[in-house]
Amino acid sequence: MASIISKQYICTDSILVVEDNQAALEYFSFILEDLKTNFKSNFTFDLVKSAEAAVELIKTKKYDKIISDYKLKDSDGLEVLKFAKQNGIQQRILITAVSEPINLKDNVVTFAVRKPLSPRRIGELILNDYNDGINNEIF
Repeated sequence: MASIISKQYICTDSILVVEDNQAALEYFSFILEDLKTNFKSNFTFDLVKSAEAAVELIKTKKYDKIISDYKLKDSDGLEVLKFAKQNGIQQRILITAVSEPINLKDNVVTFAVRKPLSPRRIGELILNDYNDGINNEIF
């Protein structure tokens, strides 16, 4: 299978993905495993299906990057990212299917992207840094 990203990257981040849709979570898992294999990157990742599970992991484990869906069954992604920011996670990425722009002025989100996500886009989110202090928005 050809790699989904053409440029060689080295990533050693610890990443948390929060997504309540099982199929989407499995999609992320497949893409992340592909990235690790094809780029021989040393990043680690955890996948959780709820805001509550994400908060519990953030309390006990250090993450470099969190990627959260906006609409979660037990909360919303902004609340998860707010908690992540309070706990020192620098790269906070929001994934949304919502059509109206998300307010990024409060610095809770360092990057936002709209669904659906291609494998290449997921690879870019994982392998690039979004902690330059500038909020980015793709809508």
